[in-house]
Amino acid sequence: MPALVAYFLAVRLSLDPIMEARQPSKLGKPYPLGQCLEIARAAEHAVRDRSQPHFDGLAGEGRRAYVNYMAAGGVFRRVWGDLRGKFFQNAFQLGTLYVDVSNDTVTPTKPKVEILPFAEAGLNAIRDFGHFREIVQLYWGGRTYPNHLLPELAPYCPVIHINEFGIASVREPTDYMVAMTRGDRFASAQAILAEPAMPEPLFRLLAAGLAAQNCAPAASIEAGRRAGIEKCRKYRAKRWYANETISLKWIAEATRLKPIQTGAPKAQPHDARVMELKASLQATDQEIAELEARLAIARTARAAYARSALDLLAS
Repeated sequence: MPALVAYFLAVRLSLDPIMEARQPSKLGKPYPLGQCLEIARAAEHAVRDRSQPHFDGLAGEGRRAYVNYMAAGGVFRRVWGDLRGKFFQNAFQLGTLYVDVSNDTVTPTKPKVEILPFAEAGLNAIRDFGHFREIVQLYWGGRTYPNHLLPELAPYCPVIHINEFGIASVREPTDYMVAMTRGDRFASAQAILAEPAMPEPLFRLLAAGLAAQNCAPAASIEAGRRAGIEKCRKYRAKRWYANETISLKWIAEATRLKPIQTGAPKAQPHDARVMELKASLQATDQEIAELEARLAIARTARAAYARSALDLLAS
Protein backbone atom coordinates (compact mmCIF):
# COMPACT_ATOMS: atom_id res chain seq x y z
CA MET A 1 0.00 0.00 0.00
CA PRO A 2 2.74 2.61 0.80
CA ALA A 3 4.31 1.98 -2.61
CA LEU A 4 0.99 2.56 -4.40
CA VAL A 5 0.40 5.75 -2.38
CA ALA A 6 3.88 6.95 -3.32
CA TYR A 7 3.29 6.17 -7.01
CA PHE A 8 -0.09 7.89 -7.29
CA LEU A 9 1.23 10.85 -5.29
CA ALA A 10 4.15 11.15 -7.72
CA VAL A 11 1.67 11.13 -10.62
CA ARG A 12 -0.43 13.83 -8.96
CA LEU A 13 2.62 16.02 -8.18
CA SER A 14 3.71 15.77 -11.81
CA LEU A 15 0.28 16.96 -12.96
CA ASP A 16 -0.29 19.83 -10.51
CA PRO A 17 1.80 22.52 -12.28
CA ILE A 18 0.13 21.73 -15.62
CA MET A 19 -3.39 21.58 -14.19
CA GLU A 20 -3.02 24.76 -12.15
CA ALA A 21 -1.64 26.69 -15.13
CA ARG A 22 -4.52 25.43 -17.27
CA GLN A 23 -7.26 26.37 -14.77
CA PRO A 24 -5.97 28.45 -11.81
CA SER A 25 -9.47 28.73 -10.36
CA LYS A 26 -12.96 27.31 -10.83
CA LEU A 27 -16.05 29.29 -9.82
CA GLY A 28 -13.84 31.66 -7.88
CA LYS A 29 -12.06 28.89 -5.94
CA PRO A 30 -8.32 28.39 -6.40
CA TYR A 31 -6.88 25.13 -7.74
CA PRO A 32 -7.42 22.31 -6.81
CA LEU A 33 -10.80 23.11 -5.19
CA GLY A 34 -13.73 21.76 -7.19
CA GLN A 35 -11.52 20.15 -9.84
CA CYS A 36 -11.78 16.47 -8.91
CA LEU A 37 -13.05 15.48 -12.36
CA GLU A 38 -10.31 17.36 -14.21
CA ILE A 39 -7.59 15.90 -11.98
CA ALA A 40 -9.02 12.36 -12.18
CA ARG A 41 -9.17 12.50 -15.99
CA ALA A 42 -5.59 13.76 -16.24
CA ALA A 43 -4.36 11.14 -13.75
CA GLU A 44 -6.13 8.34 -15.63
CA HIS A 45 -4.46 9.40 -18.86
CA ALA A 46 -1.06 9.60 -17.15
CA VAL A 47 -1.35 6.24 -15.41
CA ARG A 48 -2.41 4.47 -18.61
CA ASP A 49 0.41 6.11 -20.60
CA ARG A 50 3.00 3.42 -21.39
CA SER A 51 5.63 6.12 -22.02
CA GLN A 52 5.23 7.54 -18.52
CA PRO A 53 8.54 8.80 -17.09
CA HIS A 54 10.57 6.50 -14.82
CA PHE A 55 9.86 6.78 -11.10
CA ASP A 56 12.54 6.01 -8.53
CA GLY A 57 12.34 4.53 -5.06
CA LEU A 58 9.00 3.68 -3.51
CA ALA A 59 7.07 5.39 -6.34
CA GLY A 60 8.87 3.18 -8.87
CA GLU A 61 7.97 0.13 -6.82
CA GLY A 62 4.32 1.24 -6.87
CA ARG A 63 4.42 1.77 -10.64
CA ARG A 64 5.81 -1.74 -11.17
CA ALA A 65 3.12 -3.21 -8.92
CA TYR A 66 0.43 -1.41 -10.94
CA VAL A 67 1.88 -2.53 -14.31
CA ASN A 68 2.22 -6.15 -13.17
CA TYR A 69 -1.32 -6.18 -11.79
CA MET A 70 -2.76 -4.81 -15.04
CA ALA A 71 -0.71 -7.28 -17.11
CA ALA A 72 -2.33 -10.06 -15.10
CA GLY A 73 -5.80 -8.85 -16.13
CA GLY A 74 -6.43 -6.40 -13.30
CA VAL A 75 -9.20 -3.78 -13.19
CA PHE A 76 -8.53 -0.03 -13.10
CA ARG A 77 -11.54 2.18 -13.82
CA ARG A 78 -12.86 5.60 -12.93
CA VAL A 79 -15.85 5.68 -10.57
CA TRP A 80 -18.11 8.51 -9.43
CA GLY A 81 -20.74 8.90 -6.77
CA ASP A 82 -21.79 10.13 -3.34
CA LEU A 83 -18.81 10.09 -0.99
CA ARG A 84 -19.89 9.64 2.63
CA GLY A 85 -23.17 11.49 2.09
CA LYS A 86 -21.37 14.83 1.71
CA PHE A 87 -20.20 15.43 -1.84
CA PHE A 88 -19.65 14.02 -5.31
CA GLN A 89 -16.26 12.46 -5.94
CA ASN A 90 -14.37 11.07 -8.89
CA ALA A 91 -11.99 8.28 -7.93
CA PHE A 92 -10.73 4.93 -9.20
CA GLN A 93 -11.33 1.28 -8.48
CA LEU A 94 -8.05 -0.63 -8.60
CA GLY A 95 -9.06 -4.20 -7.93
CA THR A 96 -10.44 -4.15 -4.38
CA LEU A 97 -8.91 -0.75 -3.63
CA TYR A 98 -10.41 2.74 -3.71
CA VAL A 99 -7.85 5.18 -5.15
CA ASP A 100 -8.55 8.91 -4.86
CA VAL A 101 -5.95 11.15 -6.52
CA SER A 102 -8.01 14.32 -5.91
CA ASN A 103 -8.62 13.92 -2.18
CA ASP A 104 -7.82 17.60 -1.52
CA THR A 105 -10.34 19.15 -3.90
CA VAL A 106 -12.91 19.84 -1.16
CA THR A 107 -10.60 20.34 1.84
CA PRO A 108 -7.15 21.44 0.61
CA THR A 109 -5.42 20.45 3.88
CA LYS A 110 -6.16 16.77 3.27
CA PRO A 111 -3.51 14.55 1.62
CA LYS A 112 -3.67 14.66 -2.15
CA VAL A 113 -3.97 10.87 -2.43
CA GLU A 114 -6.08 8.43 -0.43
CA ILE A 115 -6.06 4.66 -0.93
CA LEU A 116 -8.41 2.42 1.05
CA PRO A 117 -10.12 -0.94 0.71
CA PHE A 118 -13.07 -0.09 -1.53
CA ALA A 119 -15.58 -1.41 1.01
CA GLU A 120 -14.31 1.11 3.58
CA ALA A 121 -14.23 4.17 1.32
CA GLY A 122 -17.87 5.21 1.70
CA LEU A 123 -18.45 5.79 -2.01
CA ASN A 124 -22.10 5.08 -2.83
CA ALA A 125 -23.90 4.98 -6.16
CA ILE A 126 -26.38 7.78 -6.84
CA ARG A 127 -29.73 6.00 -6.50
CA ASP A 128 -32.04 8.45 -8.25
CA PHE A 129 -32.49 12.14 -9.03
CA GLY A 130 -33.78 12.81 -5.52
CA HIS A 131 -30.51 11.50 -4.09
CA PHE A 132 -28.57 13.48 -6.72
CA ARG A 133 -30.36 16.68 -5.75
CA GLU A 134 -29.60 16.15 -2.04
CA ILE A 135 -25.86 15.97 -2.72
CA VAL A 136 -26.05 18.91 -5.15
CA GLN A 137 -27.50 21.10 -2.42
CA LEU A 138 -24.94 19.93 0.16
CA TYR A 139 -21.90 20.10 -2.09
CA TRP A 140 -22.55 22.66 -4.82
CA GLY A 141 -25.02 24.75 -2.85
CA GLY A 142 -27.53 27.02 -4.55
CA ARG A 143 -31.05 25.98 -5.54
CA THR A 144 -32.61 23.24 -7.64
CA TYR A 145 -35.89 23.13 -9.57
CA PRO A 146 -37.68 20.70 -11.89
CA ASN A 147 -36.81 21.17 -15.56
CA HIS A 148 -40.16 22.41 -16.86
CA LEU A 149 -38.34 24.42 -19.50
CA LEU A 150 -37.27 21.70 -21.95
CA PRO A 151 -39.81 18.86 -21.86
CA GLU A 152 -38.12 16.71 -24.52
CA LEU A 153 -34.83 16.78 -22.60
CA ALA A 154 -36.40 16.52 -19.13
CA PRO A 155 -36.61 12.68 -18.94
CA TYR A 156 -32.80 12.62 -19.23
CA CYS A 157 -31.98 15.88 -17.40
CA PRO A 158 -34.90 16.76 -15.09
CA VAL A 159 -33.05 19.18 -12.77
CA ILE A 160 -32.23 22.87 -13.14
CA HIS A 161 -29.46 23.94 -10.78
CA ILE A 162 -28.69 27.56 -9.92
CA ASN A 163 -25.37 27.87 -8.16
CA GLU A 164 -24.26 30.41 -5.55
CA PHE A 165 -23.19 32.81 -8.30
CA GLY A 166 -26.65 32.77 -9.90
CA ILE A 167 -25.61 30.63 -12.87
CA ALA A 168 -28.27 28.18 -14.07
CA SER A 169 -27.41 24.83 -15.68
CA VAL A 170 -29.34 21.77 -16.84
CA ARG A 171 -28.37 18.69 -14.82
CA GLU A 172 -26.93 16.18 -15.37
CA PRO A 173 -25.78 15.13 -18.88
CA THR A 174 -23.08 12.68 -17.81
CA ASP A 175 -22.78 9.05 -18.81
CA TYR A 176 -23.47 7.87 -15.26
CA MET A 177 -26.61 9.94 -14.70
CA VAL A 178 -28.05 9.19 -18.13
CA ALA A 179 -27.41 5.48 -17.53
CA MET A 180 -29.20 5.84 -14.19
CA THR A 181 -32.32 7.45 -15.67
CA ARG A 182 -32.37 4.82 -18.41
CA GLY A 183 -31.99 2.14 -15.76
CA ASP A 184 -35.09 3.23 -13.85
CA ARG A 185 -36.96 3.88 -17.12
CA PHE A 186 -37.33 7.62 -16.37
CA ALA A 187 -39.25 6.99 -13.12
CA SER A 188 -37.17 9.26 -10.86
CA ALA A 189 -37.08 11.96 -13.56
CA GLN A 190 -40.89 11.84 -13.71
CA ALA A 191 -41.05 12.15 -9.90
CA ILE A 192 -38.87 15.28 -9.96
CA LEU A 193 -40.98 16.85 -12.73
CA ALA A 194 -44.11 16.41 -10.61
CA GLU A 195 -42.64 18.55 -7.81
CA PRO A 196 -43.29 22.31 -7.23
CA ALA A 197 -42.02 24.57 -9.98
CA MET A 198 -39.57 27.46 -9.99
CA PRO A 199 -40.94 31.01 -9.59
CA GLU A 200 -42.62 32.43 -12.70
CA PRO A 201 -40.14 35.34 -13.19
CA LEU A 202 -37.23 32.89 -13.09
CA PHE A 203 -38.97 30.63 -15.60
CA ARG A 204 -39.41 33.56 -18.01
CA LEU A 205 -35.79 34.66 -17.62
CA LEU A 206 -34.44 31.16 -18.28
CA ALA A 207 -36.85 30.60 -21.17
CA ALA A 208 -35.55 33.77 -22.83
CA GLY A 209 -31.96 32.62 -22.30
CA LEU A 210 -32.71 29.26 -23.88
CA ALA A 211 -34.55 30.84 -26.80
CA ALA A 212 -31.41 32.92 -27.44
CA GLN A 213 -29.55 29.58 -27.84
CA ASN A 214 -32.01 28.43 -30.53
CA CYS A 215 -33.94 26.20 -28.14
CA ALA A 216 -37.72 25.95 -27.97
CA PRO A 217 -38.65 26.23 -24.28
CA ALA A 218 -42.15 25.42 -23.04
CA ALA A 219 -44.71 28.20 -23.33
CA SER A 220 -45.46 28.11 -19.59
CA ILE A 221 -44.56 26.30 -16.40
CA GLU A 222 -47.71 24.20 -16.46
CA ALA A 223 -47.30 23.34 -20.14
CA GLY A 224 -43.69 22.32 -19.46
CA ARG A 225 -44.68 20.20 -16.46
CA ARG A 226 -47.41 18.33 -18.34
CA ALA A 227 -45.24 17.83 -21.42
CA GLY A 228 -42.21 16.67 -19.42
CA ILE A 229 -44.20 14.06 -17.51
CA GLU A 230 -45.85 12.93 -20.73
CA LYS A 231 -42.43 12.61 -22.41
CA CYS A 232 -41.29 10.30 -19.57
CA ARG A 233 -44.32 8.10 -20.22
CA LYS A 234 -43.88 8.24 -24.00
CA TYR A 235 -40.15 7.44 -23.91
CA ARG A 236 -40.88 4.54 -21.56
CA ALA A 237 -43.57 3.16 -23.86
CA LYS A 238 -41.21 3.45 -26.84
CA ARG A 239 -38.45 1.71 -24.85
CA TRP A 240 -36.06 4.60 -25.44
CA TYR A 241 -34.37 3.67 -22.16
CA ALA A 242 -32.86 0.76 -24.13
CA ASN A 243 -31.74 2.92 -27.08
CA GLU A 244 -28.10 4.03 -26.85
CA THR A 245 -28.27 6.21 -29.98
CA ILE A 246 -31.15 8.31 -28.71
CA SER A 247 -29.49 8.67 -25.30
CA LEU A 248 -26.30 9.96 -26.93
CA LYS A 249 -28.38 12.45 -28.89
CA TRP A 250 -29.85 13.93 -25.71
CA ILE A 251 -26.47 14.01 -23.96
CA ALA A 252 -25.14 16.01 -26.91
CA GLU A 253 -28.17 18.31 -26.82
CA ALA A 254 -27.73 19.01 -23.10
CA THR A 255 -23.96 19.51 -23.22
CA ARG A 256 -24.25 22.13 -25.95
CA LEU A 257 -26.41 24.32 -23.72
CA LYS A 258 -24.59 27.28 -22.22
CA PRO A 259 -25.14 28.23 -18.55
CA ILE A 260 -27.45 31.20 -18.04
CA GLN A 261 -26.79 34.06 -15.62
CA THR A 262 -29.97 34.66 -13.64
CA GLY A 263 -29.10 38.02 -12.09
CA ALA A 264 -26.31 40.28 -11.00
CA PRO A 265 -23.24 38.05 -10.63
CA LYS A 266 -22.14 37.49 -7.07
CA ALA A 267 -18.75 39.03 -6.43
CA GLN A 268 -16.03 36.49 -6.97
CA PRO A 269 -12.69 36.63 -5.19
CA HIS A 270 -10.52 37.91 -8.03
CA ASP A 271 -8.80 40.63 -6.03
CA ALA A 272 -5.10 40.14 -6.77
CA ARG A 273 -3.94 40.32 -3.15
CA VAL A 274 -6.66 37.91 -1.97
CA MET A 275 -5.76 35.43 -4.68
CA GLU A 276 -2.06 35.78 -3.85
CA LEU A 277 -2.70 35.02 -0.18
CA LYS A 278 -4.94 32.08 -1.06
CA ALA A 279 -2.27 30.70 -3.37
CA SER A 280 0.33 31.00 -0.61
CA LEU A 281 -1.93 29.23 1.88
CA GLN A 282 -2.69 26.54 -0.64
CA ALA A 283 0.99 25.98 -1.43
CA THR A 284 1.73 25.67 2.29
CA ASP A 285 -1.16 23.23 2.76
CA GLN A 286 0.10 21.15 -0.16
CA GLU A 287 3.61 21.07 1.29
CA ILE A 288 2.22 19.93 4.66
CA ALA A 289 0.15 17.21 2.95
CA GLU A 290 3.20 15.97 1.03
CA LEU A 291 5.30 15.91 4.20
CA GLU A 292 2.55 13.98 5.99
CA ALA A 293 2.44 11.43 3.16
CA ARG A 294 6.24 11.01 3.27
CA LEU A 295 6.11 10.72 7.07
CA ALA A 296 3.50 7.95 6.83
CA ILE A 297 5.68 6.08 4.34
CA ALA A 298 8.76 6.50 6.55
CA ARG A 299 6.87 5.25 9.61
CA THR A 300 5.71 2.16 7.73
CA ALA A 301 9.27 1.44 6.61
CA ARG A 302 10.63 2.02 10.14
CA ALA A 303 8.09 -0.41 11.60
CA ALA A 304 9.13 -3.06 9.05
CA TYR A 305 12.84 -2.56 9.86
CA ALA A 306 12.10 -2.76 13.60
CA ARG A 307 10.22 -6.04 13.18
CA SER A 308 13.09 -7.49 11.15
CA ALA A 309 15.60 -6.43 13.81
CA LEU A 310 13.54 -8.02 16.58
CA ASP A 311 13.23 -11.22 14.57
CA LEU A 312 17.01 -11.34 14.13
CA LEU A 313 17.63 -10.74 17.83
CA ALA A 314 15.17 -13.48 18.76
CA SER A 315 16.74 -16.04 16.46
